[in-house]
Amino acid sequence: MLAHYLPDLKARCYFVGPQGFMTAINSALSELGIDEDRRHFEHFGPSRPLDAA
Repeated sequence: MLAHYLPDLKARCYFVGPQGFMTAINSALSELGIDEDRRHFEHFGPSRPLDAA
């Protein structure tokens, strides 16, 4: 499905999100053959686990 939205496999890819999302997107881009130097990302989320309410 990602290939449909990324017709240019030479493009630079920028993505940001929580760890699970980033792992999935990075793996998908790798499977599409996007070179590691074309994948740019930044993690965001809590710096430590949230306490139970």
